Amino acid sequence: PRVVHALETRARLPVVWFHFQECTCCSESFIRSSHPIVSDIILDKISLDYTETLQAAAESPVVHAATAGLLPAACLAQQPSRMVRNLATLGGEAVYAAHDAEVVAALLALNAVFVVERAVGPLESPALRFLRNPAEDLAEGLLTSLFVPGAPQGAALERIAVLPSAPSIVAVAVAVSFSGDQCGRARIALTVTISACGPAGAPAGTR
Repeated sequence: PRVVHALETRARLPVVWFHFQECTCCSESFIRSSHPIVSDIILDKISLDYTETLQAAAESPVVHAATAGLLPAACLAQQPSRMVRNLATLGGEAVYAAHDAEVVAALLALNAVFVVERAVGPLESPALRFLRNPAEDLAEGLLTSLFVPGAPQGAALERIAVLPSAPSIVAVAVAVSFSGDQCGRARIALTVTISACGPAGAPAGTR
């Protein structure tokens, strides 16, 4: 009853929450706050209309149209749990996550461009450059957005994993454009986990 009452009777400030290059640690801190508690903020003060997570990208018709369904498919494949998808962001996955993941493969195949705001002006960094070493482009700036230069006309994602819910061993993303009935351009991105020989728990390399 309280939710219905708040939605029907109180004008609240609309909020669009952009996480940029972090995952949702700030959201986690927010929902665990004790004064004020999160329910008081969400129900009485603001209307959280959008928060930039993998789940939001997976459900967005705009993202689906702009990537021929490739990026939503990658978000769903990378994190089978809806709860985990609501705790991760595209920026956070690109900057901090292992680069053997489906989202990274999709961003490479889509030739995504990362926009870093710096004091000297914005830097547009292609995915192939940015994902190789994000720290280099972020040394004096903050990742604020990414975009896909042109929507592909077709796309596909395949993965190999021990279990459907397990991290991928190999992920392949393909984005294609056509010229008439011919394939005019195809971008193929392959990410592979390479386990280094050593004791259990040793870090794995990626390529």
